[in-house]
Formats: sequence, C-alpha cells, structure tokens
Amino acid sequence: MTTGFTIWFTGLSGAGKSTISAIVEQALRALIHPDKINLAALGNQVPHLHWHVIPRFADDAHFPDPIWVARKRDGRNRSVDGEALIRELARRLPEIENA
Repeated sequence: MTTGFTIWFTGLSGAGKSTISAIVEQALRALIHPDKINLAALGNQVPHLHWHVIPRFADDAHFPDPIWVARKRDGRNRSVDGEALIRELARRLPEIENA
C-alpha cells in the first residue's frame, strides 16, 4: 500500500484502495447490518483525501436518495457503538498493512 500523504484516491495502491474500502464495509456490516453503504470522497477546501462512509437503511429519512437532499419521511435513528467499531477496525488493520 502507498505510504505517506496523498490527496488523491488514485494515490493509493490498487491493493490499498480495495482493502481499505472492504475492511471498513465489512466492519460496518458486521456491527450494524445496513441495507447499503454509500461512500463519498471529498476534501475540497483543504486538499486531502477522506471518505464519508454512510451506512444506509431502507427506513432512513432519505433512502434511497443521498443523505444531503430533503428528507422523504421521518426516519428511524440508529446509534453505533463507536468503541466496538474501533475495536473491529483495529482487529482488521493488519490486513491493510499487508496489502
């Protein structure tokens, strides 16, 4: 995997791109069981690479539209156990480092 700073998704190695995305998706799917996961890569004001990883549920307020458009309905709020997510991602970190 590419090391160092990059502002471009293409600045990551092929293995790094697929591994990072897959690990985050797998961890979220295991913990909160979303119907879908949306990924958005932004970083316009200060050039940097970051992703918005957005677990989606069929009964969320915006589904199937993006979360930044007007609400379609009252959605069900869900919470994520942040500590459990951190543990799951940390458990999977060696997969990223070995990509």
